[in-house]
Amino acid sequence: MNAGRGIVLPADFLERRHIEPQSEYWLDERNGELILHPCLPDLHKLYLEPTTACNLECRTCIRNTWEDPNQHMSMQTFQRVIGTLNAWSLPASASHLPSRAFWI
Repeated sequence: MNAGRGIVLPADFLERRHIEPQSEYWLDERNGELILHPCLPDLHKLYLEPTTACNLECRTCIRNTWEDPNQHMSMQTFQRVIGTLNAWSLPASASHLPSRAFWI
């Protein structure tokens, strides 16, 4: 740990994973394992498609290559996604955007 309370990863670890030393990451824990995630730029847009069903049959649509059946997102999953979005804070650069309620 450095003086700024950050974790310093060994140089050989970074090199093996092609990670720049100045890159910032955050740690997540899943099933007892630590996962290193890169800090990505602020989220500005999110497209949420609650269904893969479409009756248009457009020849150029990517869905024509899918082998999965058409399905609808459950309301429980949709609400969980929206709840997660509402827990995020807006970046300072997005102060001109409508409130989160508008997103829903």
